[in-house]
Amino acid sequence: NYNTLITKKEGLPDNYVVFQKPYFGRDGKIYLLNSGKIIGIDNNKLTPSGRSDKTIITSVNINNRLLHTNMYLSKDADLTLNHNENDIEISYSHITNFKNQPASYFYKMKGLNEQWVNAKNTRTARFFGLDPGTYEFQLVRSSSTLDQQYMASLHINIKPPLWATWWFRALSLITALGAVYWFYNNRISSIKNKLLLQQEEQQNTMLKAQNDIIQTQNEELVRLNQSKDKFFSVLAHDLRSPLAAFSGLGKQLNYHIERKNLKKVNMLSEHIQESAETLTNLVDNLLDWSLVQTGRIEYEPEDLSLGEIVASIKGQLKDVLFHKDIQLVTNISPHAIMYADNQAVHIILRNIISNAIKFSHPSSLINILAEVEDKKVKVIIRDEGVGISNERLELVRSNDALSSLGTKGEQGIGLGIALCKELLEMNQATFDIDSVEQKGTYVTLFFPKSKHA
Repeated sequence: NYNTLITKKEGLPDNYVVFQKPYFGRDGKIYLLNSGKIIGIDNNKLTPSGRSDKTIITSVNINNRLLHTNMYLSKDADLTLNHNENDIEISYSHITNFKNQPASYFYKMKGLNEQWVNAKNTRTARFFGLDPGTYEFQLVRSSSTLDQQYMASLHINIKPPLWATWWFRALSLITALGAVYWFYNNRISSIKNKLLLQQEEQQNTMLKAQNDIIQTQNEELVRLNQSKDKFFSVLAHDLRSPLAAFSGLGKQLNYHIERKNLKKVNMLSEHIQESAETLTNLVDNLLDWSLVQTGRIEYEPEDLSLGEIVASIKGQLKDVLFHKDIQLVTNISPHAIMYADNQAVHIILRNIISNAIKFSHPSSLINILAEVEDKKVKVIIRDEGVGISNERLELVRSNDALSSLGTKGEQGIGLGIALCKELLEMNQATFDIDSVEQKGTYVTLFFPKSKHA
């Protein structure tokens, strides 16, 4: 009747029961604990059937955690674990007919080693740190009473970690190749964009340079056009009077010579001399102006003695000074050595001194002072002439003033101041003019000092 009280376990042969541990009572019975009940069995009524023994795996612990118990597994059973479930303890036993039959166990873990391990009296096998892979735990029990072996096996598959799987590696490789391809394309695109940007910048730079050249050329054309207008204005204004003075002079001279009127002859001679000097100055300035405007005066600076230059110009203008009885007084420091272009300085000083003579009263003084100030040579040309009104002074400073008659009716040369300003700029020199009507005019020049002075 006890068979109806014992639960059958799937996978066990017929007439086999599940039990934890048998206890042999003094009364000759075997007591079993199952399903919360105590069952007593008369051992004398139990008989072997030829299938009385079966080797079984009773439990599996993974990382000290009970995973399975009472595993009566067939030979083809398997166990799938994660990569970190690699500490495995396997407990085993065998089903018996409760006869005292001595047995010994041998096991091995195929895939780890091929050597059989004699378990002796132990009923557990433990394996630590198994690598991902496929294993087979094989268990053999040898009986001393039965001339046969009873085997149990357990297939164990430890899955590799995610990053060790072939599909993850393939995906990682594809991702890496995709990243390299993206980086390569992005880099190529960046280089192309950079090259395009550089080409655009170069084109913009070239266009800007061309625009600057065109702008400079336009400004130069405007300046040249203004110079042309100035040139013709001066010619129309300053050539008319001296040329008109020569008109009919031959007939007048012959007339007064025939009548032996020497006073008139002398007067006409002086008039001819003055007109000739005016024309000479005008021609000189026109030539100098054309040289400056066409860029044919080359800037060749050198150390120049201001005293020597003034003495040379004084010699050139001695006849004009004599006719107006004007004294040219100089007070020039011997250290007044300037660094400038010789031809340009002569043109500048000749024009300014000529203007001072032109607007000075007869029998007056013109003073030329020069001294060294810091890194400049300061030159002052002062006359005691008619002076310049404030309105005309502004025109002079802006290069818009036309020539005017001198104190003895001398014709002016309107290019003088404009020419001086351009030559001063070429020599890194500066110009200032101040005047008071009927008291005189001060012209101040600042030239670069000699580098060796």
